[in-house]
Amino acid sequence: MPNDEEQSVYRFIIAASRRARQLQAGTRPSIATVSHKPTKIGMEEVRNAGIEVEIIKDEGSKDTEEEPII
Repeated sequence: MPNDEEQSVYRFIIAASRRARQLQAGTRPSIATVSHKPTKIGMEEVRNAGIEVEIIKDEGSKDTEEEPII
């Protein structure tokens, strides 16, 4: 994750929300947790490195924004 605080928080939220959608679709959590809500589990997984987040650049876009991929 980048050092820029604003971008770092943005990427964290995007990665956690994508993971929460995967959990809602039936994917099992990759870490042991007491949480039952997919959003909380997704945030815990991203924060505690329970999942790997890969940042790639979209070649077709004119924006230089990098998109996190789970």
